[in-house]
Amino acid sequence: MMTERQHAVSGPLACYANGFRQVLASLGYDKRRASKHLGLLVDLSGWLEDEGLAPAELIGPEVTQFLEVRRARGHRDLVTLRGLALLLDHLRRFGVVPAASRSIPDGASYGYRP
Repeated sequence: MMTERQHAVSGPLACYANGFRQVLASLGYDKRRASKHLGLLVDLSGWLEDEGLAPAELIGPEVTQFLEVRRARGHRDLVTLRGLALLLDHLRRFGVVPAASRSIPDGASYGYRP
């Protein structure tokens, strides 16, 4: 499990990390589950930075690409659109990422585990 220090977020989503922590706590996520979601935020922010993308450019194809990269790196949790939904919804509330595209595949065959 990642520690709080390991969840230090850099990149374009850094300023949304504390709010996301609060959302996870308000939803009753235990430390293990919250840690996985915060790790997802760290990964997404780093990926956006590495790709030279702004959060506003996170549309269907980019979301799919990020999830493919995450799976290729060996992640087994939060590797589908469903797994990414809570984070994307949080970012959409602030207008950081665009509204959902209907063209993104569900990805259920990739082994999502709630």
